[in-house]
Amino acid sequence: MKSEPRLPDELVNQGGQRPIQDLIVLMSAAFAVLVALVIAVGLLTDVVVRLVPRERESTLLRPVVSAFLDDFGEGEAAHEAHQALQALFDKVRAVVEPMPYEFQLKLACTPMVNAMALPGGGIVVTSGLLKLLRNEDELSFVLAHELGHFVGRDHLQGLGRGLTLGIALGIG
Repeated sequence: MKSEPRLPDELVNQGGQRPIQDLIVLMSAAFAVLVALVIAVGLLTDVVVRLVPRERESTLLRPVVSAFLDDFGEGEAAHEAHQALQALFDKVRAVVEPMPYEFQLKLACTPMVNAMALPGGGIVVTSGLLKLLRNEDELSFVLAHELGHFVGRDHLQGLGRGLTLGIALGIG
């Protein structure tokens, strides 16, 4: 068989004749890769979080949490409420499994209704939430819920996922 040289036809460097369909396929593939990346980052973070000793987490993040908690103002009127909140927290803390955290409880004087667990042992309860709760049992439930975040290490998983995903998307 003898090879015969010939010129390529005019369409050799042109894409398909379906630009809209090609764009949809390309965008779908990019979206699928992004979803796969998010799932992979979440799974990887869950594994890494389990490998970090709780004592190390507390030691590493305590200065950050302390600085964050200092940003929440606590007026003179809130001092008595904070003491009562701390006493109730100590009661709730006594009935949960031991954890190697030095918990820092802070009452934030803000109308926002929220409570949050922070990496390293910080817990913030807002005055807006305290006004909404009707009795001590409801507040005990909120405090126990926040302690539950430390048992599951939810705060550290969220921090790890956010950082890892931010880095991954920043590089990409």
